[in-house]
Amino acid sequence: MQTTTAIIFGATGDLAQQKLFPTLFQLIVREEVSERLTLLAIGRRPYSREQFLEMVKENLEKKRVITPEEWEKFQPHVLYYQMDFNQRDSYEPLCKFLVGEEEKRGGCNRLFYLSVPPTSYQTILSHIHASGLHQQAAGRWRRIIVEKPFGTDLTSARELDAHIKALFTEDQIYRIDHYLGKETVQNILAFRFANGIFEPLWNRENVDHIQITVAEEEGIKSRGAYYDQAGAFRDLMQSHILQLLALLTMEKPDDFTFAGLSDQKTAVLEKARFDPEQTVFGQYEGYLEEAKVAEGSQTETYGMTTCYIDDDRWRGVPIYLRTGKGLAKRISEISLQFKKPQQDLFSYTTPRKQANVLTFRIQPDEGIALRLGVKTPRQNMQVEPVQMEFCYSMSFRTELPDAYERLFRDVLMGDQSLCLREDNIEASWKIVDRVLEAKADGSVRRYHIGSWGPAAADQILEREGREWFAHESTVCNGIVLERNSNT
Repeated sequence: MQTTTAIIFGATGDLAQQKLFPTLFQLIVREEVSERLTLLAIGRRPYSREQFLEMVKENLEKKRVITPEEWEKFQPHVLYYQMDFNQRDSYEPLCKFLVGEEEKRGGCNRLFYLSVPPTSYQTILSHIHASGLHQQAAGRWRRIIVEKPFGTDLTSARELDAHIKALFTEDQIYRIDHYLGKETVQNILAFRFANGIFEPLWNRENVDHIQITVAEEEGIKSRGAYYDQAGAFRDLMQSHILQLLALLTMEKPDDFTFAGLSDQKTAVLEKARFDPEQTVFGQYEGYLEEAKVAEGSQTETYGMTTCYIDDDRWRGVPIYLRTGKGLAKRISEISLQFKKPQQDLFSYTTPRKQANVLTFRIQPDEGIALRLGVKTPRQNMQVEPVQMEFCYSMSFRTELPDAYERLFRDVLMGDQSLCLREDNIEASWKIVDRVLEAKADGSVRRYHIGSWGPAAADQILEREGREWFAHESTVCNGIVLERNSNT
C-alpha cells in the first residue's frame, strides 16, 4: 500500500474515540495496514498532540489491555490538528500543514472521514473541495467516507447525494453503513449462495414468514438532540434493518462487486411495500426526561412494521421488522420460519414447535441456528425440537473483527463492494417515508423500559397465529426459542 494520510474530522467525538481509533489501533499494531499510514486527527478542542494521545489511550484502555510495545508502535502514526472545520478560512492553514507533513514522506494518498453530525457534511465537503485538498496528484488517490445517516428523508438524501457528486467522482465516494462490515451480516450471502441445500427453499413456497429484530437495552442517553429529530425508523430501520432485508431477500448477484450487489439490493427494495395497518410506533416511559426534549414529543423510540415484497419469490410472505431502545435485551437477529409439514404424522408438544426455524444471530453471541424436529428417546414417535448451531467463537476460536476494520481495509484498497449506492439509499428512504406518512397524532404508544415494546406489535403476529422469537443470551450453549413477555 502507498503512503496514506487518513484525515478524521471530529476526532475528539464519541464515534471516533469509541470506534474509529480502536479500529485503527488494531489494524496498525497487528500490521494489517502499511506502517506508512498516518492518522491526522482534526478536532475543535485546543489539545496538544500529547493531550489528544492521552485521551485516545484512556479510551483504548477501557476496552482492552495495551502493552507498552503496542502503544509505541501506534502513537507515532497519530497527528493532531485543532480547527473549526465549519469555517472556510480554516482550510488554507490545514492545507499547508498537510502538504508539509506529506512532503516528509514523499507525497501521500488522502482519505477523508467525516466523523461529524450529518448537518456538517455538506459544509465540510464544500470546504475540502474549495481548498483543493481533494485534488489528486499523479499516482495518488483522494477518497471520502460518508457514514449513515444519509439525509433525513428522500428529498434531503437526494440533495446530499447531488452535493457530494458535484464535488467528487463516484470512485472517490464511499457511503458506508458499518453494519455491512459485520462478519455475521456478510455471512448471510455466504450461507445462502455457498450451500446448495438452502437456496431452493428460499421462497414463498417454503417460507411462512420472516422476522428481523434490532433491539437495544439502553435508552437515548445523551443523544436526545439528534434522536428527537430522527426516531427509530430514520435511525435504524432505514439503514441497518432494510440492508439486512435486502441481503436476505435479493436475487443472486452476477458477482460480489459493488455494482452486482447494489443492483440486486436496489431491485428488491423497490418491490417492497409496508402495511400501515400492521405498523406500530412506541416511546418508552421516561424518554422526555432522559432526552431532555419538549413535552409532547411524538418521536418513536420503537418501530415495527410488516413488509411484503411483490415478486415471484416472496409474494405474500410477511416480513416483520422491528427496532427499539430500552427493550428487554440487546439483540440483532433474523429468523426465517419455514412452513409446517402438510401432514402432521407426529405428536408435538405444542403446534408452534412443528415449524423449522433458521436464525442468523448478528449480535451478541454471533452464529447461525437451525431448529429441527427429532424423535425423543424411548418415546413412541414423539418429536421434540432441537437446535443445530454454528457459533463463531466455537468454530474459529478467534474474536470477530470490528465492522470498521473491514470497512477501513476496503477503502484503503479501493474496494467499494460493501458500500451503498445512491439508488439503494433512495429506495430505502421511499419505504421509510411511506411508513412515517402513516404516523398520526396519538399513534405513538407508551411502553416500559425492559419490556419488548408495545403489546400491539405482539398482537399483530398473534392474529395470524405467530409469535416473536426471542433467544436466550447463551447462544453458543444452545439456542432456546421463547415467547416474548411484555411488562
